[in-house]
Amino acid sequence: MNEKLLYVLAEAVEAYKAAAMRGRNYTILGYDARSLVATYPEHYAHHSDGKVKFIGKTADDILEEYCEGLGYDRASQRWHQLVSTVVELSRDC
Repeated sequence: MNEKLLYVLAEAVEAYKAAAMRGRNYTILGYDARSLVATYPEHYAHHSDGKVKFIGKTADDILEEYCEGLGYDRASQRWHQLVSTVVELSRDC
């Protein structure tokens, strides 16, 4: 596995974990707006009334950019393999 791919996978795992907070009540997981932004500063920003908004790239964006840079079409088999790897790695972290 090359160094660039390792970096992309690490970035995608972090983005996947950060995005998993969306649509959930992150307070159930022990976060408030300030701690969520502190934990994922590249993915969340403060919004109004103690709320946050997602501002980062998603894991999908990261993996698609990587695959397209290698000449793969969108939603290619390679992309699907990498998505599976990101989901699996995020469970282990």
